[in-house]
Amino acid sequence: MSFTLIGLVFLLNFIQLKTYYTSPNFKEIIRTAYDNNPFSETEVIANYIKKKAQPNDQLVVMGSEPQINFITNLRSPTRHFFMGYLTKGRAEEIEWIKETKRDIEAAKPRFLVFAVHPYSWAYLDNKKTDMFNYAFDYSAKNYTLIGVADMIPGGTKYLWDDQARAYPPPKPGSMYVLTFERKPEAQ
Repeated sequence: MSFTLIGLVFLLNFIQLKTYYTSPNFKEIIRTAYDNNPFSETEVIANYIKKKAQPNDQLVVMGSEPQINFITNLRSPTRHFFMGYLTKGRAEEIEWIKETKRDIEAAKPRFLVFAVHPYSWAYLDNKKTDMFNYAFDYSAKNYTLIGVADMIPGGTKYLWDDQARAYPPPKPGSMYVLTFERKPEAQ
């Protein structure tokens, strides 16, 4: 009797969610699981970079989206490629942040992705923003904007190259991911 009841519950669930089980919408599933974390956006960004990249190029991701490095198959210039670990207030972080900056500045990676998103940086407060601030300054001085993934209500708006550079800056409090390519004079 109990096996029949369990089987009936599973069958009813399958009938109700047939499309979910047989033709899953992975972006919808990711949004359900990760809310508005820029996880779906990273695949689109990585595929764009992948088209432009050469085998020896490097990519630094300023945020906590290391999957971009894996999808593009581009190495990070620093071992600290998950920036969320540099925002927790640990004693080692001061040295880790110095090391990360040295690694990035020495390697001069061709691509830089900067996530302007609270989940990406995982700040517990607004006091440990060293790397976030560094990402703003360093990208502005050394890189050209080549992509914007503006996470607006209803879906993400993607803009590339000239369209990205002409796009108005997102408003404070907006969530977006910026993609940059190193300026030739900054080599």
